[in-house]
Amino acid sequence: AVGGVTYHMVNQWDFAAEMRSLNTIQAETSDTGVLTSVYRHFGDNFKFGVGYNFGQFSDDLTDLVQDDQGLFIKLVAKY
Repeated sequence: AVGGVTYHMVNQWDFAAEMRSLNTIQAETSDTGVLTSVYRHFGDNFKFGVGYNFGQFSDDLTDLVQDDQGLFIKLVAKY
């Protein structure tokens, strides 16, 4: 499960936060994590972000090695 909010700060800047929970039945594990990021808009069609994943698990649910904590960058293009 994932729940998130995005706040449009000033001018071209956004702040986003997500709370994530992963429960696996077969492996009998339960993990939670928080992800935060800041984005800068460039025009109407592009934004660049940098953030930090405070959790140990990945968006890729087949990745069972829980070593995904750390910094990330994200590029978003839209039309």
